[in-house]
Amino acid sequence: MGGRRRKRYKKIIRLVRRIPKIFRCPNCDSVSLTISFEESPETAGDKKAHVRCGNCGLHAELPVPLSHEPVDVYSKFIDAFASGSIDVRYEKVLSEEG
Repeated sequence: MGGRRRKRYKKIIRLVRRIPKIFRCPNCDSVSLTISFEESPETAGDKKAHVRCGNCGLHAELPVPLSHEPVDVYSKFIDAFASGSIDVRYEKVLSEEG
């Protein structure tokens, strides 16, 4: 009696897409833009978001509501950067050689 082998069940893997924590910089086009938050005691209901690029040294501060996540701040920052309505500094730390 010749029997067939049983087929193995193929497990279906679903990839869960997650919200990114590091974003693409509009100035240098590298994926090194981070967003951190600071609670500001002088304005109730708002917090201050610090946007920094680790590659080119771009730094900006945005006042945002408490309900905003880093993705929301990134989209607000991109709109303000493209229109030129945001004050941007470049704080690149240069290492001294020699």
